[in-house]
Order: sequence, then C-alpha cells, then structure tokens
Amino acid sequence: HSTFANDISGTGGLHKRGAGSLELSGNNSYTGDTTVSGGRLAVNGTLASAVTVERDGTLGGSGTVAQVDNYGTLAPGNSVGTLTVSGDYTAHAGSIHELEVGPAGANDRLVVGGAAHIDGTLKLAGGPFRQNVAYSFVDAAQGVTGKYSHITYDMAFLSPTLLYGPGLSLMIQRNDTPFAAFA
Repeated sequence: HSTFANDISGTGGLHKRGAGSLELSGNNSYTGDTTVSGGRLAVNGTLASAVTVERDGTLGGSGTVAQVDNYGTLAPGNSVGTLTVSGDYTAHAGSIHELEVGPAGANDRLVVGGAAHIDGTLKLAGGPFRQNVAYSFVDAAQGVTGKYSHITYDMAFLSPTLLYGPGLSLMIQRNDTPFAAFA
C-alpha cells in the first residue's frame, strides 16, 4: 500500500499497474487520462482526470473523480464509504460493482453528477445485510440506465431485489428456501 498525498498537476496521465494499492489523497488537477490496469487505486482526494478501470483493476476511495469507464471492479469507499463521480459513470459488460454494508448498517454509495449506465455484476460483499431495508447505493443526477446482468451473494435464506428509479437501491427479503433444507 502506497499513499501519495501531494497534488499532481499538468497535462500527463497516470497508469496504475501491478497488484498493489495506491492511494491518492491530494487535489489532483492533471488532465491526462488515468488508467487502472492492476491492483487498487483509492481516490480519497480529488481527481480531475477521466478514469478507465481495466479488467484486473479496482477503483475505490471516498473522494471525487471526473468520470469513470469501468471494465474491472468498482469498490467505493475504504471499506464502507462514498465515491463521487462528477461526470458520467459507465459500467461495461463483465465489470463488477462491489457493494459492502458495515456492521452499523451504513453502505457503500456511488454518487454520479451525470448519468450512470449499469451493466456487469453486482457483488454483495461484507454485511450483515438486513431484511426489508432499502440500501440506496447509486445516485445519478441524470438518471440510471441499463441493468446488472448478475447479482452474486452468499445468503442462503435471503434474496436481493434491485429497485430502479433515479438511483439504485437494494432490498433484501426472505426467500422460499426452507430452514430445514440446511438442517
């Protein structure tokens, strides 16, 4: 894990490679593209650059980025937290959106200033998820289009339902699996 707290400016870009984790916590005004090819980039400050997350990369943190094209993994927060995208967010086919709920009930959030286009897999990580609670996890000023192709989770007696609207929420409800099936 490496942290870079200074501000980065200029016309160049940033290419994050390798399996490690890099945290940017400064006010980064560089205008070149940011690419996450491997490992995790946690933006905990601001990033004026457009971000492309490639298949083996992960974008997280609780800061603000300009726009995101996600082909890899989006995991907002540093554990549970909110990542802000000032422009548009696009989750491409094959991408993963990790949603974590903390012990006190707080959950990851993605706040998008533009439009959000959703595809790929929603992966429920962490928990405990509570029944009949709507977890709002995507808020997009210009609306949400698309749908997740898959939802992955590890809850034998509970099933997730997505609530689509101006944003996205997740509701967890008891399913029809009998307790006796696991006794």
